[in-house]
Amino acid sequence: MCWRNGVAEREKKLYSDTRNPQILQLKDYKRILLATPLRWLDVAVTGGGEPLLYKDIIPLFNFLERLRFNCLLTTNGVLINDQILEVILNYKNTFDCAISVNAASAQTYKIVNGADDFMRVLGVIKEMVKKKREEEGAGKVLFKDRIIDGNPKI
Repeated sequence: MCWRNGVAEREKKLYSDTRNPQILQLKDYKRILLATPLRWLDVAVTGGGEPLLYKDIIPLFNFLERLRFNCLLTTNGVLINDQILEVILNYKNTFDCAISVNAASAQTYKIVNGADDFMRVLGVIKEMVKKKREEEGAGKVLFKDRIIDGNPKI
């Protein structure tokens, strides 16, 4: 579901139900991370759907920062709000954010994702680059996803 912007109610419920044994709790993540060898420096927050649906994502990022881990967040970008953006931009270690856009135009994006969030996601990317340039004098954006505009099957 990570590549789609419309979040199914079933997925919202799965991530918000703190009693669900399938979802690791913050205490579980902390226990795992504290047992991690010191030579490991990077943590990728990805997989199993949209990681920003996880209710304790900000406390998890804060915990990773305290342990001096570098962080990679893979997201579709739709749920990046001001609070998440602040965490990403102020993270003391390296924080890479991979945003899956899946299309090169708003029209194709809506067809592929079933939602009209193309301009919002691009706005988030622009804001991240702008703020990084203001702080550090440079910004880096890597477009890794394949661009599917022009595909006659869509």
